[in-house]
Amino acid sequence: MAAKKGKGWRSGRREGRSRMVQMTRHLVVSEGKETEPRYFEGVRAALGAANGRKVAILVKGTGKHTLDLLDFAVEHCRYAPETFDHV
Repeated sequence: MAAKKGKGWRSGRREGRSRMVQMTRHLVVSEGKETEPRYFEGVRAALGAANGRKVAILVKGTGKHTLDLLDFAVEHCRYAPETFDHV
């Protein structure tokens, strides 16, 4: 069913009002030291400069497995000077 003109999910929004976009910081911790970090660096590059102010991706290749990888991520977040929205 098509929404009527002027009605629908956007009807409560004010047009022309600008919003401040908050940057989101992502920490990616991988087992591999080369392949996975290259992949995620490619994701960061694909986001481009326009999204660079909105998304920050930090990639750490550890060479660790399973629980050691989780422990590394927890310790990194605990002592890192920056905070992350997603790990």
